[in-house]
Parts: sequence; C-alpha cells; structure tokens
Amino acid sequence: METSSRILALSLIVVPSLALAHPGHDETATFFAGFMHPLLGIDHLLAALAVGLLAGRCQGAWRWAMPAMFVAAMLLAFVFARAIPPMAMAELLVAVSLIALGVFALMERRAPALLLIAVGFFGGVHGFVHGGEVPGDGSGIAYAVGLGVATAIAHGAGVFAGARVERGIQLAIKLIAGLICMFGVALLGILVVS
Repeated sequence: METSSRILALSLIVVPSLALAHPGHDETATFFAGFMHPLLGIDHLLAALAVGLLAGRCQGAWRWAMPAMFVAAMLLAFVFARAIPPMAMAELLVAVSLIALGVFALMERRAPALLLIAVGFFGGVHGFVHGGEVPGDGSGIAYAVGLGVATAIAHGAGVFAGARVERGIQLAIKLIAGLICMFGVALLGILVVS
C-alpha cells in the first residue's frame, strides 16, 4: 500500500471524530467555549490556517483584508444562524471550504479580489454552522466574540507563516495546504457517505 493510500485510509478513520466533535458546543455559550472552538475544532482551525497562509502570501492591504473578511462574514452569518433553523448542506460546505481554501493557498498566481469574495463566503459558511450549533436560548454574543478572537489569532499565525519567503518555508506551506485539502476531501467523503 503506497503512502498516499495509507494517509487517506487513516484520514477516513480519524476524521469523523475530529471534524464532527466540534468542541465547545456541549456546555454553554461562553466566551471561553467560543475561543476554544477554533483551536480545538480541527475543521475550523484548518480553515483559519488556510486563510492565513493564503493572505500571508498576498501584498499590501490584501494581506489583512482576507482574514478580516473571513471573521466579519463568520460573525454576521453566526448572528443570522441564531435566527433560522440549520441547513443540511452547511457541514458539506465546511468540507468544500477546506478543499477550496487549501487549493487557493497552493496557487502561485492569485486574483485577490476574487479570493476575497471566496474567503468571505467560506467565512460565512463557518459562521452559519457554528451559530446554529451554539447551545442555549441566548444570543450567543460571548461565544461569537470568543470565536472571532481565536479565529483572528489563527489567521495571524497563518499570515506569519505565509509571509515567509524562504524556500524551505514555502515547501512547508505547500505541504500544509495540501494536507488541508486532503482533510477536506476526507471529511466530504465521510459526510456524503453518512
């Protein structure tokens, strides 16, 4: 069995428990629970890291516009999701976002305006999913603030890594982006099968 097949098989075994566990949703809608989700929820962490890697390789205002767009769209969709019932396709779109954001981070040439739109859309997808999952009858504002702060920190880590131009770092970034894509494909497969 070749290495890529082994990695895919392992991903299909491990991914359901990691991606669908969504830590932080089982207690209350506190700041701490919201803050911990992007750090412990592997799907959210990988999306935030991919946005940061993508943004870190951009120049000027685009470098910070992408993380800002993701967080703003995520928080807006979070509020919207609190008012309506969850959508069945939302989790599938989270998986698609990992694939797309990973591919975008791998690309050498970019159209920053189009990427900004895509990043905003995927930020909205993540916000919608998480807004619908937060426990309790309240507004979830404390949770949303924690979610936004931790996501911004994860974006910052990705921007820092993505901005490094040394050859070894660029290879590591491409490896990470490829792994994000693979995780998204595995998650999508699991969601479609289940």
